[in-house]
Amino acid sequence: MGNRFAGSIERGAMPPLHKYIGNPILSAIGRIFFGIPVRDFHCGLRAFRRDAILGLNLRTTGMEFASEMVVKSSLAGLRMTEVPTNALARRSLAPASSALVARRLAPPALPAVVQPALALLLPWAGRAGGGSCTLRRAAARAASRGAYTFDVDTLTYALGLVLIGTHITVFAVSAKVFGTQEGFLPPNPQFERLFKHITLETGLLFGCLLLLAGAGILGYAIFLWHAAAFGALSPTRMLRLTLPSATLLMLGVEVIFGSFFLSLLGLNRR
Repeated sequence: MGNRFAGSIERGAMPPLHKYIGNPILSAIGRIFFGIPVRDFHCGLRAFRRDAILGLNLRTTGMEFASEMVVKSSLAGLRMTEVPTNALARRSLAPASSALVARRLAPPALPAVVQPALALLLPWAGRAGGGSCTLRRAAARAASRGAYTFDVDTLTYALGLVLIGTHITVFAVSAKVFGTQEGFLPPNPQFERLFKHITLETGLLFGCLLLLAGAGILGYAIFLWHAAAFGALSPTRMLRLTLPSATLLMLGVEVIFGSFFLSLLGLNRR
């Protein structure tokens, strides 16, 4: 592969947006997520063995084809070498849609996406501000650590992180399934074994349990409101109930519809 940054780029040969932002950022993404030792990810000057490239089963068209070639070559273990090349000013080219093919291919370093998401899903597993205030304790009562007090504000953002982590996890798993199903990624035996246990039925059951838990907390909150003759209640006390309840309800819906979506992605097609 050619490397225009290791060679020279003639004035007018590459738009400034591509030279200083687009190409460096997308090349960095390719190096981070796919472990490809290439500095100019989108240089079109390439030499390759015909049989090796045909064996990659490339699927995309247009400018995405160039990115798919690099990524699949890395996944197949092909050796890649960069040589300095010079970019001369010429007619303008259509911008590459490299971000699209990167999304389709779903980085094989899935744990790099899922592990932070799981960390957000379990914020009570860590320490807040270096102290001992956890999500469960914040839900029960305010807690103090030195000059810092953790109350419903901490609970609100912790639950927000739970939802963000869930969205990231669902997206990462869906991208992985789609990429494998469409032939953009090689089959992953460990991933396939996992889905023998995590089925549509188990997803629906887990989602329903989350909905029931959220509905149970909601029922208790309504009971407290009824006991106060539907009058004013302590906002702080009620938020410790209503916020987890709403979060569980949203998680339940996300898990149920995510299970249906993954089930559709996994359908065998001809």
